[in-house]
Amino acid sequence: MKPHGARATSILIAFLFLGSAWGIEPEPDWTNRFVTLKSNLAQSFQAPQIGEQVTIVRRIGGSYRGRINAITGDAITIDWTRYEARQLTDETCVKLFAEAFARQKARFQVLAERDAYRERLAAEQEQILLAASQAAKTSSMLSQEKSTVTSPVSPRSLPLSSKAATSTAASHDSGSWKIILIVVGVCCVLAMAASKTQGSSRARTETFLSDIKSGKTLTPISTRLILASGEQAFLDATCTLYEARSVRTRYTGGIGHVLMNGLLGGGGRKRYVSLPSRTRIDRGRLTLTNKRLVFDGYSVARSIPLAKVMSANTLFNTIEVSAANREISMYFTVPNPKVWAEAIHALAATSNAKA
Repeated sequence: MKPHGARATSILIAFLFLGSAWGIEPEPDWTNRFVTLKSNLAQSFQAPQIGEQVTIVRRIGGSYRGRINAITGDAITIDWTRYEARQLTDETCVKLFAEAFARQKARFQVLAERDAYRERLAAEQEQILLAASQAAKTSSMLSQEKSTVTSPVSPRSLPLSSKAATSTAASHDSGSWKIILIVVGVCCVLAMAASKTQGSSRARTETFLSDIKSGKTLTPISTRLILASGEQAFLDATCTLYEARSVRTRYTGGIGHVLMNGLLGGGGRKRYVSLPSRTRIDRGRLTLTNKRLVFDGYSVARSIPLAKVMSANTLFNTIEVSAANREISMYFTVPNPKVWAEAIHALAATSNAKA
């Protein structure tokens, strides 16, 4: 085997290893998939009718059974008593409100799709590593065969040019394997550093969540936001704001149905329809205080009083916030979304108790 052939094989193995370490393809936009699914599921929800007997379970106050007098998107009136969605348990909201029903179903489906995608990706990466291993074994076998063939000849009997060629081939093989060892070493160091960072971040997250759930007083932080009298900030981070917006899509079909986001099936004449899609609104800073959740972007701003917050749910690296004074949900990409969601719920409950 020629020296440059051994080096080419070694470099190929190195690239295969790097390809497996960094992934084969970027993951789909799961948040956008969630938004689309939630919109479709909300349209299929069958809400209970006025006059029906239902049982509700309140977060504080236990259960109650009565007859429905009125129902809206975020509140229900039973026996002439009004209950807001944020006062009821999640299980009750899923049965009564389209938003809660669609959110739960879409979340479960997207999580299942993501797990299936990652299992397939892991299988493909395993195949790449197996191919790299086989290539390394083949290169090693060829190198051994070459040394076996050349070994009977005494180095003293070889001319100077042959000795130089043998030395050059050996140095090429040695250099090629050094490349592989360096690449593998760098990948291992990066993996260990990432694991250590994630472990430290996970520990801080668990400590913060434990403090919230145990009712401990949170430590105020400094922020550039102008605070009102008696207002304190507890979380602050750079984030991107997304909202579900209708996207106008043209398709051909007199009778058709939605296949996926932006794609419909059917036949007939051209028509225009509006489909929901996650749209990037702005980038800025998100601040959580004991009175409100504030997004201060480059071109837009959002200020949501905690008393108006109906829910805060995590979705991968995003928190979905629904407010009583807004028809559509807001999506904020933040580090540690679980911390943000728990803190919003805790501070909102405190704000409602004081009110």
